[in-house]
Formats: sequence, structure tokens, C-alpha cells
Amino acid sequence: MHIYQAALCRQPVYMRGRSTSLIKNKKTGNIAGCLIAFACRESFKKGYGGFVSLMPKTELISYYKNYGFVEAGTLLAIWEENSKKLITKYYRDEEI
Repeated sequence: MHIYQAALCRQPVYMRGRSTSLIKNKKTGNIAGCLIAFACRESFKKGYGGFVSLMPKTELISYYKNYGFVEAGTLLAIWEENSKKLITKYYRDEEI
């Protein structure tokens, strides 16, 4: 079972792992993108507009910016259009 922290409400959201059959490219190099897209999709489903934030290690900031994250103080955040782009890139036939 995976635990995801829902942004803003500070309540853990418990979800069982999803089937990877929806993921377009199963190469291990896409694991981070798939997980971020999953978090974005869940954020839309829960009514948070695709908002996802994280606190990365300093050396990983530029890595996450490649996925569309922007700096927000000590956090990185992604929402709306950038979240939709990731969902479209990593999931097939997914409506937002």
C-alpha cells in the first residue's frame, strides 16, 4: 500500500497501487515521471486542481524542474497545465 500526502489538507491519502497497464512507457527511466503524473491525477480527482508539492534535496531541484515544477519558497510545486501535461505524457486515454 502506498501513502500519499494530499496537499493543503495535510491528511494522508491511502491508495492501493494501480495497474501499470495504463502507463505508456514502462522503462525504469520513467518511474519518477509516472509517479509524479499519478500524484497529479489523484490531485485532480480530489479537487486540488492538479496541485502537488514536494521538498526536494537541493541537488534534485533542477531534475524536478524538468517535470514542470516551480520553486515556491523551500518547496517545489506543480499544478493545472503542467500537471495535465504530465498526465497526458504518462497515461493513455486519461480524462482530467
